Amino acid sequence: MNTRKILYEQRDEPDNYVDEWFLNELRKNINVKRYDYWTLVREAGIVTQQIGTVALFPIAFCYMQNDWLTPIALTAIVTSTSLIGYVVYICLDVSTPLSHIWSHAKSAAIFVTFLFALSPVLATLTHTISTDTIYCMTSITLLMNILFHDYNPYSTSLVASPISLTSAVFASVCLASRLPTALHTFATILVSLQIFALFPPLRRLIKSRSRCADCLQTFILVVMPTVAAASLSGLAAFLLSTLLIFIIFLCPLWLIKLQSLKNNIHGPWDEAVPRTVSGHRLSSVVRRSADSDCLPDNEE
Repeated sequence: MNTRKILYEQRDEPDNYVDEWFLNELRKNINVKRYDYWTLVREAGIVTQQIGTVALFPIAFCYMQNDWLTPIALTAIVTSTSLIGYVVYICLDVSTPLSHIWSHAKSAAIFVTFLFALSPVLATLTHTISTDTIYCMTSITLLMNILFHDYNPYSTSLVASPISLTSAVFASVCLASRLPTALHTFATILVSLQIFALFPPLRRLIKSRSRCADCLQTFILVVMPTVAAASLSGLAAFLLSTLLIFIIFLCPLWLIKLQSLKNNIHGPWDEAVPRTVSGHRLSSVVRRSADSDCLPDNEE
C-alpha cells in the first residue's frame, strides 16, 4: 500500500499511521566523519602548544625569584625573540603592508615606555594580599587562560581572546608583586604580553603555512617547558610531561574509540531539509514562482 506522507488532505488512516515498510528507510551514522589518528595527533598540538606556553610563564617567574635569571636578561630575551617573531610573521603574511612596520614600531615603543613608567605602581598593586592568595588567584587565572583561549586554527584575529588575555595579564600583575623590584615587575608583565598576546597569532600563522613547522613548534613547546620545569621540580616536570603526552597521543585515541559508539539514526521521521540554490538564482526562482501564482487561471 502506497501511503502519502501529507497532512493537508483528509485520509482514511490516522495521522500517525505507518506501513510495514516504514523501517526499511532506517539509516545509521550516514553523516559521521571518520577521523585519522595522526591527523588528530597533529591537531591536538594546538592545545599542547598553549599549555606549554602557559607553563613557561610561572617557570620564568620562579627563575627570577630564585635569582637564576635577571630581569635585564629576561627583557633582552623577550625583546630579541619578539623581533625575530615579528620578522617571521611579516615574511609569512605577505598581505601585511611594509608601511605598517614603522607604525608597529612606534606603537610598541610607546607601550613599552608606559609599561616601564607604571611598573612601580603595578609592583605594589597587590602587595597587601597574602602570598597564598596570590598563588591561588594566579593558578585560577592561568587555567582560565587555557580554557578561554581561541583554539581555532583558522582565526584571523591579531589578538588573543579577551577573557584569555585579561586573565593572563591579571596573573602577571599578581606574580609581579612577589618580586623585589619594579624592574622585575616590568620584565614579568613584558614576558606575559609576549607569551599570551603576541605568540598565539604567530603560532596560528605558522600552522597555516607549514605542517612540518607546526609539528616542530609543538615539539619545542613540549620539550622546553618540561626541561625547564625539571630544573625546578622533578614532580612538576613529570606531571607536565604526562599531561602533554596524554593530550597529544591518548586523547585522539580516546576520541576514535568513542566515535565507534556513535549511533545516530536517520529515516522518514527526520525534519525536511529544503534544497535551496544560492545567490541571484535563488531570488529569481522565488520571483518566478510568485509571478506564476499571481497569474489568472486562463493564462496559466
